[in-house]
Amino acid sequence: MKLAKRMAAALLLSLGIAWGLSWLPQGGTQADPVFRPGGAAYLTETNLVDALASVPLDLQIASANLQHGVLSVDLFLPKGVSGERFVYHDLYGLFSFSWNSTANVNHLLVRVLQQNSGDRHSKELLLAMEAKRSQWNRKLLPMDSTVSLFKSELEKQGDFSYTPVWMKQN
Repeated sequence: MKLAKRMAAALLLSLGIAWGLSWLPQGGTQADPVFRPGGAAYLTETNLVDALASVPLDLQIASANLQHGVLSVDLFLPKGVSGERFVYHDLYGLFSFSWNSTANVNHLLVRVLQQNSGDRHSKELLLAMEAKRSQWNRKLLPMDSTVSLFKSELEKQGDFSYTPVWMKQN
């Protein structure tokens, strides 16, 4: 009988502690700090997918990674699509997102890939771009700007490498 009373008392005490803790204010950080209104937020591996999904891109994201302030994104251009307009528009969107919407991305790496003509499961590189936050010009172009304007503005602010396949297509 004594054992049953002790177990009941322990159970009631545990329930009382759990109920009391539920009334304490939540500590720690917000679940999705990248969506706070009013400025740059902290991007993490946890909210990376949701944050990139909010960027208006024409191309598909093949992969994305965030490590130590370096955001790496692979974009996939479908075979047979003349992609200069799409590519520069999306690169500009990623620039703008990385520098204006996040507080902790300091380096952006983007590769544009296309399905290899010989093997449908492999991809070939069309172009690569590397940029640093310190190179970003805060003046934003309107999103309906011309391709040549996007291209010239981006090439001033990032380092581009073009493959012969890209040069031949565009």
